[in-house]
Amino acid sequence: MKPNENAACQLNAFLTSAVVLTIAALLSVQFIYKGTSKPCDETVYLDKAHMLHSRHMDNYNYHLREWLLGKDSFKRFTPPSEASNRLFGIIEEHETFLKTFSENDDKDYRNHLALYKVHFAYNQNKTHSKVFEAVKRYMKSINIDRTICLEKFLAAFIECPTNNALSKVQACANRYDRKINELKASLSESFNEEIDDISVELKRHTTPGISSGCLSENFGANDILEQYKKIIVYRTTCCVPPGEYWRSFSTKWIYIIVVCTISWFIIFTFMRPFSEILLRKCQYPSCLMGRRSSYFSTEFSALKWVDI
Repeated sequence: MKPNENAACQLNAFLTSAVVLTIAALLSVQFIYKGTSKPCDETVYLDKAHMLHSRHMDNYNYHLREWLLGKDSFKRFTPPSEASNRLFGIIEEHETFLKTFSENDDKDYRNHLALYKVHFAYNQNKTHSKVFEAVKRYMKSINIDRTICLEKFLAAFIECPTNNALSKVQACANRYDRKINELKASLSESFNEEIDDISVELKRHTTPGISSGCLSENFGANDILEQYKKIIVYRTTCCVPPGEYWRSFSTKWIYIIVVCTISWFIIFTFMRPFSEILLRKCQYPSCLMGRRSSYFSTEFSALKWVDI
């Protein structure tokens, strides 16, 4: 390889590395922010908590369905106890994350904050739509606790169905319904109908392991239990949402590394002509400086001999 070609190759590698490292840094910062950081705005925090919980439910439903189908990381005939332990692991990881994400030791911090936002908007005589936006955030927040309660029940029910299963499902619903009734009592009656409508749709679309189309508008604890029995006894998946596999943070770092490595080779290939042009432009002034320095050194030598 000629000296100019070697220099162009080194410059190309340097520029490519600089571009790829910049891209990797931007991706890493964006990924860390989206995954773990708590927004300064409390309203944004409540919305983000709901979004992350929806992502968790997709992951939960995905693993439940994979166990029923005997696919992916599950073996064809995985024992119910193993499936139960894996689902409990997903739940515990999510609960730990929510606590860390809230940056508060109070387990009810998110619900208290959402309820405070409702009362603040209502007492400040905000418009009906502004108050109801806060109401919906509070309903989504307390619904997180309801869904986690049902997820734990289903995980335990898979391993060991019990005779008091109906009362346990009802207990998950009662806590949510009690808070909804307390909310309605603290607001004017003009909100009641909208709260009831949103509550029904929210519960139908966020019941773990059951698609909304498999639940009627007036479904209760008994309907949920019957669907769960079908899952356990008949291993049916027709009413189980497909979900989506959300990998852990450590796994996603691998994808960032792979993407950056591939990008490096692609950018290195297409940046070669640009590097050669840049190198020629950089070398031209240096050549002139080299000629001038040799000229001045010659003149200095001549003057030196004349003085002697």
